[in-house]
Amino acid sequence: MPPLRGLSFLLAIALGAIAFQRTAAQDSIAANDRYAAVARTLTTFIEHERAAKAIPAISIALVDGSRIVWARGFGWADSAKSVPATASTVYRVGSVSKLFTDIGIMQLVERGKLDLDAPIQRYLPDFHPRNSFGGSITARELTSHRAGLGREPPVGNYFDDTGPSLAATVASLNKTSLVYAPGTHTKYSNAGIAVLGYLLEKTQVESFYPYLKRAVLDPMGLQSSAFEPLPALRSRLAKGTMWTIDGARSDLAHQTGVTPDLFAYPYGSWNTHVAAAVRAAGFTAARGMADGRVRPQADLMALPAVLATDDIAAYEKALDCAQ
Repeated sequence: MPPLRGLSFLLAIALGAIAFQRTAAQDSIAANDRYAAVARTLTTFIEHERAAKAIPAISIALVDGSRIVWARGFGWADSAKSVPATASTVYRVGSVSKLFTDIGIMQLVERGKLDLDAPIQRYLPDFHPRNSFGGSITARELTSHRAGLGREPPVGNYFDDTGPSLAATVASLNKTSLVYAPGTHTKYSNAGIAVLGYLLEKTQVESFYPYLKRAVLDPMGLQSSAFEPLPALRSRLAKGTMWTIDGARSDLAHQTGVTPDLFAYPYGSWNTHVAAAVRAAGFTAARGMADGRVRPQADLMALPAVLATDDIAAYEKALDCAQ
């Protein structure tokens, strides 16, 4: 199959520290005199990129300290219906979604309800992809893309439009073989994050999607976000397009919300707008501090936290260097 590209996306650009104030979705925020030149420069660049790459819609938020100082949309959220893109347009953000699935896992680790280094079969006894290398897959390895799984599951992959359950997605991995011994190589894997989503679903006895919203997104102030295209989000969801390298184009029906059960996966279906994306970025940059409250340390950016080290001092030093 020729490679495909997804169109329509959001941006969040920070000047200084990224904010985590609660910010309601607005259609636009005008730049004042201080930021007008930056806004004009970005506008020129965005319009050039839209034209050069035939991108239907882009939404952007410019942040300085604790404030969004400019926000707007470019192009069309739905060109067929003449719906313009705005700062409140909702997009499926893609693989940034993985962070929140990992945070859900780390919450359980902190509470003593999940062992990060136990064989995953302790919690998912029916999960057994073929493993000719020996060794056990753990939640730590799944969060850090070091489980040895392939990139996509046979069922529930990026191009599967049948809307399978997480149980069916994870079961399909039993027909696959590990490509590396667990813990030995880093290989990007949507399949691994799908397993983590199912792990949350099984251990919490609740569907992954409402659980993640209640346990992770809502406490972070991201009430207008979800891992499934809820009715309140579908009305503002940008209509995506895909095209192949040879120029063929097609609509992303599963992204438009026409079929809301499709493309709701733990590895890539966070639906949000730029103001909420800014808040999420600010929350992680602030190491869990939001609204005067300190979130548990394990609720922070879980992915680097579990990358194959138990050295908390080294992890905190890395966080300090990143800020």
